[in-house]
Amino acid sequence: MASRPTPGSPGEQGDASEEGSWPGDGGPTHRLRDDGRMRSVVLTALSASETAAWHTDLVTRERWWSEQMFALHGLSADAPVPADYMELVLPKDRSAVENAFRESITQGSHRVQYRVVWPDGSVHWLEGRGHAHRRQGQPAEISGVCQLIDHRKREEADLAFLAAASLEFARSIDYEDTLRRIAAMAVPHFADWCAVDLLDDEGLLRRVAVAHVDPAKVELAQTLHQAYPPTPDDSSGVWQVLRSGQPELVAQIPDDMLVQGAADAAHLDILRRLGLRSYMGVPITMQQGVAGVLTFVSAESRRVYGRRDLDVATDLASRAAVAISNARLFQELQRSQRRQAFLLRLTDVLRANGSTAQVLEQVSEMVGRHFGVNRVGYGHVDEHLDRIDFDICWTDGSVPPLGGRFPASAFGPQVIARLRAGHTVVIANVRDHPLTSEPTTVETSHEVDTRAILVVPLFKAGRLRTIVYLNQRLERHWASDDVTLMEEVAERTRELIERGRTEDALRGSEARWRGLFERMNEGFFVAEAIRDEAGEMVDFWFLQANPAFEKLTGVAAAAAIGRTVREVIPGVPQGLIDTYGRVLADQAPHEFEVHVPALDNRWYEARVMPLSAEQFSVLFVEITDRKRAQQALEQSARRYRTLFDSIDEGFCLIDVMFDATGRAVDYRFAEVNPAFERQSGLVAAQGRTVRELVPDIETAYIDTYARVALTGESLRFESHAASLQRWFDAFAFRVGEPQDRRVGLLFTDITARKRIEAALRLADARKNEFLATLAHELRNPLAPLRNGLMILRNANAADAAAIRAREVMDRQLSHLVRLVDDLLDVSRVSQGKVTMKKSATSLQAVVETALETARPLIDAAGHQLSVELPAQPVPLDVDPTRIAQVLSNLLNNAAKYTPAGGRIQLRATVSEGPTLRIEVEDNGLGVPAHMLDDIFELFTQVGSALERAQGGLGIGLSLARRLVELHGGSIHARSPGPDGGSVFVVELPLPPDVDLQQGSVGAASDVAGSGEQQRCILVVDDNVDAAESLQMLLALSGHDVHVAHTGAAALAAVARHAPDLVFLDIGLPDITGYEVAQGIRAQPQGAGIVLVALTGWGSAHDQQRAREAGVDLHLTKPVAAKDLAHALGLQRGG
Repeated sequence: MASRPTPGSPGEQGDASEEGSWPGDGGPTHRLRDDGRMRSVVLTALSASETAAWHTDLVTRERWWSEQMFALHGLSADAPVPADYMELVLPKDRSAVENAFRESITQGSHRVQYRVVWPDGSVHWLEGRGHAHRRQGQPAEISGVCQLIDHRKREEADLAFLAAASLEFARSIDYEDTLRRIAAMAVPHFADWCAVDLLDDEGLLRRVAVAHVDPAKVELAQTLHQAYPPTPDDSSGVWQVLRSGQPELVAQIPDDMLVQGAADAAHLDILRRLGLRSYMGVPITMQQGVAGVLTFVSAESRRVYGRRDLDVATDLASRAAVAISNARLFQELQRSQRRQAFLLRLTDVLRANGSTAQVLEQVSEMVGRHFGVNRVGYGHVDEHLDRIDFDICWTDGSVPPLGGRFPASAFGPQVIARLRAGHTVVIANVRDHPLTSEPTTVETSHEVDTRAILVVPLFKAGRLRTIVYLNQRLERHWASDDVTLMEEVAERTRELIERGRTEDALRGSEARWRGLFERMNEGFFVAEAIRDEAGEMVDFWFLQANPAFEKLTGVAAAAAIGRTVREVIPGVPQGLIDTYGRVLADQAPHEFEVHVPALDNRWYEARVMPLSAEQFSVLFVEITDRKRAQQALEQSARRYRTLFDSIDEGFCLIDVMFDATGRAVDYRFAEVNPAFERQSGLVAAQGRTVRELVPDIETAYIDTYARVALTGESLRFESHAASLQRWFDAFAFRVGEPQDRRVGLLFTDITARKRIEAALRLADARKNEFLATLAHELRNPLAPLRNGLMILRNANAADAAAIRAREVMDRQLSHLVRLVDDLLDVSRVSQGKVTMKKSATSLQAVVETALETARPLIDAAGHQLSVELPAQPVPLDVDPTRIAQVLSNLLNNAAKYTPAGGRIQLRATVSEGPTLRIEVEDNGLGVPAHMLDDIFELFTQVGSALERAQGGLGIGLSLARRLVELHGGSIHARSPGPDGGSVFVVELPLPPDVDLQQGSVGAASDVAGSGEQQRCILVVDDNVDAAESLQMLLALSGHDVHVAHTGAAALAAVARHAPDLVFLDIGLPDITGYEVAQGIRAQPQGAGIVLVALTGWGSAHDQQRAREAGVDLHLTKPVAAKDLAHALGLQRGG
């Protein structure tokens, strides 16, 4: 063996011969060599297995170690050894080692057990033995051996732990507290962690203890258990040990096992922070089965559990099982003794005198102190009203007492259901139990400051009558003995409670009876039958009568008692006595109404009860007022029914229907009157919902009636039911209370009225338009008449201008005459005052007359007129003037509503019947399809009056139709639509002998034209006479005047001549005067032109529109001379 030098020298160590000096300091350490000098050492080392040898020279301070010696200190064979051996020894064991060496020097040998610290930080037990050798009487060297005794020390510690645990088990009767102390004892020498879990009576796992040297880690472990408690379906751990009854050993806990077992990242983090290395779980097995599990885990110590450790843990679990069993037996004995003593005291209390309430108060206090709870009491259950009256309650002062009346549902519907089913309710914590999870129940638990409850139901006749309850502020796991004892207490107090209730009820009944008898408003008497020889009841005696008897009959009770009814009430109906006789014969109660004329014609409602074979009692009230009211009500009901059935308005009672969310979705017809079907159109509605009858009913009706039902606010309204195609005037009001959701509805079908109103509105609009149009039509001829008069004042009578003015005035006066004639004619026709002056004439004569009237207007517009008549004269029996008037109206209309240069055709044919068919066709503006019938109504015109350049009063076609109808004929119109032209067809009956075989011949008229001159002032008017007369008047004053009859021509004239002043009519044939004004203003030279509106439209609205279009001055036809002069003097901008 080679030596290994170490720092230090012998001279530095002092005298080697000094007894008691420490030889392990300062000298070098060498490997032990095999030579003669070491023979005794080798023999010593070989005497024991796994033994290391060492030798120290006390003079030189050199040391020699065998290879095993290096291994025992966790060193490799070539590792350096500290100069001072004590550096390898656990500090707290160094003094023991020094003392042992001194003992060897002084006494020749030593034996010592101590711990050394390996380079990896682990601590190990060694046992060292040594012998000192002397030379010349002085100690010279020491030799010895060392052994690793970790296993032995661990076994000793385990045995000591088991002994200490057994001692704890033996002297404790509180096994849970003992288990907590055992867990603390196991840490740290047997485990770094120790936990104890036990099964409770309900089969739930409850952690009794968890121990670790570091309190912070204990808190961490408790957090882990609360956040991630073991579950019965775990494949390993506590529940696996509980299921199998076998211990579980995991020697090494790798990280992947933690990853696999972690529920989430937070769980894995906690497991890693605990530093788990090795694990054992052993069952605590008793005769009844596995009661719990002891869990041991190593962490910081790095201990690796093996089979022997599992045996120790199993041994400890067995001792714990015995201790638990013994403690439970002892506790059971103690409980039994306390139980018997408690029941004996309870019996004494129940036998004591006193009221039921006093006895129950004593019982509640006894129970509370015996069980150590905070509150005990009794509650009386009223199943009909679903309430509990808490009238008996004891508390220890830490919680408020329960008193008063509570709805049963406040304590949780599931709890009440279990009580009604006869089950005792046992809950450790109502705030996290499924039976009491409703928010209202949890809120109640906070209000009464309660977590743990034990409630026992008491029944009578199959109905829940009483509950006995125990409450505790803190969570409490009730033992099965607690439950059985409380059920026995409840059962023993049942008889007392029921007896007390019966006595209280009897006393209350007697008091109520006497008080009721004296104070009740109902009359009451007891009577006994009087019978004849045949056994028939013929009278009865009054035995008792209450004070109300006199009030209701007018007979004093004292005057009636002891006398017969015939004496007391002469003339009493025999039927009343017979009724009482039948009650006694049947021995059954009977209720009836009776009229007693002898008692001021009063009515009574009575209830007779047989008391024996001969006696009976009668409870009665006077119902005279009610009977009168009932009769009045019946009369009112008959009147109501008569009204209900006879009114012309529809009436119904409806029940509004709501869905689960409170939204109205339908309503049902509860009752309808006979007029309902006629007014609504709904057949067999009663009992059915509106959605059954009208699936697409507007939801607004349902919402409206729902609002009336809920708010009580009556509502009158008119509405259009598109689904029924009717208008209704309705009044809705609530009937009954809001919860009835019933609405009364009185309604009338006003569809016809609405149509009339619409027609009236249309007629009114037509009237207003007619009046405006009439004013315009009258002003149009007046304008040229006034212009002509001014011309005549400023010209010679023989001048061309004067002659032309007279012609214009003549035409316009003729036009005025026609307007007035038309107005008079339509009025006379409407009133039926027109007589047809029929005479023999011909079609050709009538057409010629009509053409004479219409041709000036046709020629003025430049239209082409064609006439096609039968070749032979067609004889007519008509009023020739009126038929010519009809045709001229049709021709005038065609001329007015056809743009200049249009085509007008008049055709006449004779067909079977015989019938004369006359058609007037044009290629003008046409008639919209919806107007083809309306245009024959009075004052009706196509489009607004402003849009029609030629105007008209809207009476011509109406007059034509009425005149044709007076001849037995008809008139109608055809048109493709706007701008498609139109055809007006007149059909008249002919005399029966008319020859239908007639040809036809046509004639065409020439197109009339008009010229234009260039002037300085522009006059724009579609009325040619008005335009020309104003042109002549202005020309007489020396002005240059241009004339335009359309909007387009006006714009072109402005662009061509740049006039200083424009007189502008508003109603033009193509575009309105407003549009012309805007067009002029848009031209480059338009800003400086003075625009004067000269029109028959003179309302404020018309003037406003003119200003908005850029018109400087608005004049209404006919214009006065001063207004015309004013207009001529206007300059743009000033």
